Amino acid sequence: MNHESTISAQAFTTLTRALVIDVRAPLGFAQQYVAGSLNIPLGEVGSEHINALVSDDQKPAYLLYGTGMRANKVADQLGHLVPHKLVVIAGGIQSLDAVGHPGFFFVSTFVGVGLCFAGITNTCGMGLMLVKIPGIREEERYDFPTIFSS
Repeated sequence: MNHESTISAQAFTTLTRALVIDVRAPLGFAQQYVAGSLNIPLGEVGSEHINALVSDDQKPAYLLYGTGMRANKVADQLGHLVPHKLVVIAGGIQSLDAVGHPGFFFVSTFVGVGLCFAGITNTCGMGLMLVKIPGIREEERYDFPTIFSS
C-alpha cells in the first residue's frame, strides 16, 4: 500500500511543485481551490486517473478534501492499486485556508466583490464586456420588453 503518510498544511505550503488531486464535488472546488490542482470527485477518482497523472514513480500525488477525512478514504482504497505514493493533506482545504496557502483562490470572494461593485455603481462590468464581444451585431441583441410583452 502506498498511502504511507499525511503532510501538514504548513509543510505543504513549502512545496514548490506538487500534483494535487482535489476529490471534492465540483461545486466545492469551484468555490475554493489550490492553484494548479485537479478536480476528480470522490465517486469518480480511480487508479487509472492517478496512474495517468503521475509520470514519476518517485513523486507523490497529494490528495485533498474539505477536512481530509475522505481523502484518507480514497488513499486507503487506491493505495494498493497504484505504484505511486499517495499523501493526504492533513486537515484538507480548511487547514490550507487557515495557514493562508499562497496558491489559494477564493472565487466566491471575487464574485461577491463584483456583485457589490455592480450594486453600488449601478453598472455591470460583465454585461458591459459581453456587449463588446466581436460578432454580436446590434440586430442580434434582444429587446426584453418586447419579448415579455408578446
